[in-house]
Amino acid sequence: MEFVLLRGVCEENGVSMPDFAFLNPDSSLYRCILFQPAGNLFVSNAGILNDEEDHVRKFSAFLKLVRDQQADLAVCPEYSCPWTAIESAIEAGHVPGPGRLWILGTQSITPSALAAIEERLPEVSFVFDRSTVESASIGNFVDPVCFVFQDTAGKLVIAVQFKQQHMGVGHDPIERNCLIRGSVAYVIRNEDDSVSLAVLICSDALDFQLQKLPEVTECSYLIIHIQLNANPRNQPFASYRSALFDRSPENKEIVCLNWAAGTQLTMDDTRFPLVEFPHSAIYTKSCDVNLTDDRLLHNHANGLFYFRWDEKRAHVFVAGSGEHCFEYISTKPSQADSSPAACSRTGPCGEAAYCWDGEHWVSVDEVPDGSEEMLDQNQLLGRNPLVQLNKIQQERFVCLCCGDVKGTKWESPTNLASFQIDAQEILARTTFCHDALGLEAINERLAKVKTLLDIFESNINFSACCAGDLAGSRVHYEGDSPHFNVYKGDSAYGTAAYIGPTSNPAQVDRKLGRLFKALSRTGYVRIFVWHHDGTELCCRSECQSPTFADVPGDPTAINGARRI
Repeated sequence: MEFVLLRGVCEENGVSMPDFAFLNPDSSLYRCILFQPAGNLFVSNAGILNDEEDHVRKFSAFLKLVRDQQADLAVCPEYSCPWTAIESAIEAGHVPGPGRLWILGTQSITPSALAAIEERLPEVSFVFDRSTVESASIGNFVDPVCFVFQDTAGKLVIAVQFKQQHMGVGHDPIERNCLIRGSVAYVIRNEDDSVSLAVLICSDALDFQLQKLPEVTECSYLIIHIQLNANPRNQPFASYRSALFDRSPENKEIVCLNWAAGTQLTMDDTRFPLVEFPHSAIYTKSCDVNLTDDRLLHNHANGLFYFRWDEKRAHVFVAGSGEHCFEYISTKPSQADSSPAACSRTGPCGEAAYCWDGEHWVSVDEVPDGSEEMLDQNQLLGRNPLVQLNKIQQERFVCLCCGDVKGTKWESPTNLASFQIDAQEILARTTFCHDALGLEAINERLAKVKTLLDIFESNINFSACCAGDLAGSRVHYEGDSPHFNVYKGDSAYGTAAYIGPTSNPAQVDRKLGRLFKALSRTGYVRIFVWHHDGTELCCRSECQSPTFADVPGDPTAINGARRI
């Protein structure tokens, strides 16, 4: 891919590009709205389209919402926005204000249809590589992304970038056979020290090399990847994220935006599903991201679910999988022009999520996370203490009950086991159950929790245990005492975990040692690790009185197993 500065291209076309407020490298916040649509796309040699009335109404209302909310940045994915919705918005005066930018992945269009729209909108300055459409000898349509903004004189501008790298759509090589391929991609920036913005259109990521971005080493970047993609985590599409965070400092951020779950394609009168899980997400490496429980819960309700990519020291906020408009405010990839005392890149903060009621985008109280259905499947819905806990407390409680803890700050969001992802980006949070690839791990975890609850509710003869009398105890959890889940009366008594079936004593000892090390800073430690050896239920335990040692070593004298 070749990247050029859009500012220079605009100057060559007599357009004076403004400065965009969200690219100024300062400590001010910017407002963004991402539209993740669902729908049925019609695919043929003529293009990839959806001009159904309801789809057009959704996008007309989206553009009005963006204007009304005064968003600094608005984005919709590849092949999504009907050109008729853009024309209607312009006619209604629903256009971006000064210093604001709309990035619209539009439906495919033929060169003649693009020329006709330009002719119908003489009040708009169109900027694009005309050689792409005027001299194309192969292909029928282009796959555009439109940058919509006002120039310094207040005239509306639509700068168009065309996709360069074809891919398959479903099981058909429509793009290979019919796409008119672009030859240039744009980088948008204000001054030399501003944040730079680049947009990848889906399979452009296959040919994307970081070093092709102008001054990528020196500049901060916001990279936006719009897609219509059945498998957005496939490594050829996702590897640039790993490479970017592997090599670069924290002044690079990524926004990936796909179509919603349930999106379908119709080809040759046959409809088939395309997107099962969109994996739209915001990625940042900021060291200042706000990870308080209150912020995480606020983002959770507004459809931004937190994960930690620890290998890259990156924070990932994954959007809910359904059709929504996600509105958030965020700090910028760089705050270099602000005083250090004023700088703090706290990351995105969800402001609202909107769903379609047939006529309007209406704000919802909470974006579904799928966790209630999963709890119900595992016979945990409504059971104490889960029913009394908020979403972050549920994550900590479940990890503790499974013995899935590591390190003395295991409960921190950056360390919490269920929040962790790697380069495969499989999501297995107990309170975010939209990713089919993560469901096995979630079910396994919840099955252990159910077993532990059943143990304490089944009147087992706890006196047979080797580390204290558990008679009269219960599984309970308090958010301000995250290391304890066994209580007697109202007082914390210890920590219990069920680790599943194993007949390997060394495996049980390792789990007990890890728990002991993680919890030893709490003072008096009572740990009970339960497991099944065949059909027999076993318990190993360890107790320690408070010591002055900062971090005790792994326990070396662990009492033998007792059969119950």
